[in-house]
Amino acid sequence: MTRMSTVGHPAPAPRAAGRHTVFDPATPATQDPARIDAARLDAAMAGFVTYVVSVATGVEAGKIFATTRHSAAAARARHVAMYLAHIGLAWPLSRVGAAFGRDRTTASHAVQRVEDLRDRPGFDAALEVLEACVRAGPPPLGARGLAECD
Repeated sequence: MTRMSTVGHPAPAPRAAGRHTVFDPATPATQDPARIDAARLDAAMAGFVTYVVSVATGVEAGKIFATTRHSAAAARARHVAMYLAHIGLAWPLSRVGAAFGRDRTTASHAVQRVEDLRDRPGFDAALEVLEACVRAGPPPLGARGLAECD
């Protein structure tokens, strides 16, 4: 059976990466320019958070963003990145999941795991520094970027 979009055309199948569905801005169902720009901006901000976590943990950004688990260190770094996107950027879990190519329940699990780890004083102190870095990051400038600052 062919899936149909809301306008009666066959809907594209989501692109799968491992077990997770990844946002693909090239699919016809997402041709609304505002949605595409928002998704690209979210991906860029998720990348920013991922690189902050990568620098702090020593885990390669590619392993943090990977669709497979890799190592326990990579999984923990990914959890921290999702937590920072949720707390530092004030994103809802569905947005965090989409930006990281995961489901919102996976993002929720990551946030809960990090919240549990915050009972450790050293971990909590390090996380506060990372939160401050994320909050001090560049504000989203939109599609025109610095050209809007004239």
